[in-house]
Amino acid sequence: MSSLPPTIATSSRRISLLEMFRAQRDPLRFLDSLKSSSADVVHLTFGRLSVALLKHPDLVQQMLVAENATTEKGRAFERALFFQFLGGGLLNSKGEEHRRQRRLVLPAFHRSRLAGYGNAMVEAADRVTAQWRDGEVRDLTADMFTLTLDVVGHTLFSADVKGTAQAITDAFNQLSIGVNRLSFPGAKWLLRSPLSFARKIRRGQATLDAIVYALIRERRSRLEDTGDLLSMLLLAEDAEHPGQHLSDEEVRDQVMTLFFAGHETTSNALTWTCWLLARHPAIEAALHAELAQVLGDRAPTFADVPNLVLTEQVIRESMRLYPPVWAMARRTLVELDFAGQKIPCPSLLVACPWITHRDARWFPDPDQFQPTRWTREFRTALPRFAYFPFGGGARSCIGENFAWMEFILIIARFAQQWRFGTTADSHLVKPQGRITLHPDRPVQLRLQRR
Repeated sequence: MSSLPPTIATSSRRISLLEMFRAQRDPLRFLDSLKSSSADVVHLTFGRLSVALLKHPDLVQQMLVAENATTEKGRAFERALFFQFLGGGLLNSKGEEHRRQRRLVLPAFHRSRLAGYGNAMVEAADRVTAQWRDGEVRDLTADMFTLTLDVVGHTLFSADVKGTAQAITDAFNQLSIGVNRLSFPGAKWLLRSPLSFARKIRRGQATLDAIVYALIRERRSRLEDTGDLLSMLLLAEDAEHPGQHLSDEEVRDQVMTLFFAGHETTSNALTWTCWLLARHPAIEAALHAELAQVLGDRAPTFADVPNLVLTEQVIRESMRLYPPVWAMARRTLVELDFAGQKIPCPSLLVACPWITHRDARWFPDPDQFQPTRWTREFRTALPRFAYFPFGGGARSCIGENFAWMEFILIIARFAQQWRFGTTADSHLVKPQGRITLHPDRPVQLRLQRR
């Protein structure tokens, strides 16, 4: 049953060059300026560019599900340079090619493989916390980056990439910081310029390419099935074209896409969750009580995930407030109708978890961290696309179940052994809309051994 009101409110706004510049510098502040409007469709125009921001869950569902065949990925909005850098993998491919790639990649995320992945995740968490000391202040941003790099290296590629961790960290930072400057038509020409930030972006891309192609060459030389994604991609054969295999470039694109999706987004989600626990000690204490009851002193496993109810609620609420993917866009291929509102072609359709997740119609006290709101009854009553951190429809995140397990097991393992405490300036941390939702500064938290 639709949750749309009989008549939806709309608004229109023409964006000046100065506003566009400010929006690229600080997209979240710009979105916040639109959030207060009661309109569920906000029409924005900048020159010949037409954008329709869709706030209502039913409109988001129409965009991501019903209009899949009449839209395509809106790359100009979604950081054209970075998505170009990811190549023709799952994030960028279209139509039948996208469906073919999902068929090839999906077996790596089958439930039968998750138990083994879960053990690797807990072991990676233990390797990170082995460096922690009681009472010290740590940069959780850096630690979560290291942790998820470890996880993605072992679970997807059976590789220990610690030796290149700093190079990967620097490369991702170079790309993510500079890419907001290149989200407008013609920006690819600026990338070729001798400007300092453009050179840094090119170096970041070259570094990541070198690392991934080295992994591919090493594994091609022995072509054995080690049970990870990389070996499956190298051995995969197209059922509709027997004898045809993925080229090195095609494998690179899938590897880089999953490397980014399984690392960049996850590290930010874990960082925000730890930061929120530090700021809400009563919720952290309740989490400790659940872990003591379910786990005792043993490490969590895949089998424990369904029983860690509050742990999941904590993470679900964290990703409501701080969704790693804070905006999604589609480009229209034909004129569309959204609840009686005509959307011309071409236009960009934009759905923002950053806005919809904080809508008081669906989430009372929307800016408050309240994990226990996520009861079964609440979830049943919630419109399907009032909460969509992993997207939806044919292009939903293929690794969603993998990610939920990773979040739950790692937060459970941390909270079993440690308490997170605030520092004098940890309250100053603010979200920053880059490729994903980054903290605007290192998240410094005080650690206390339990």
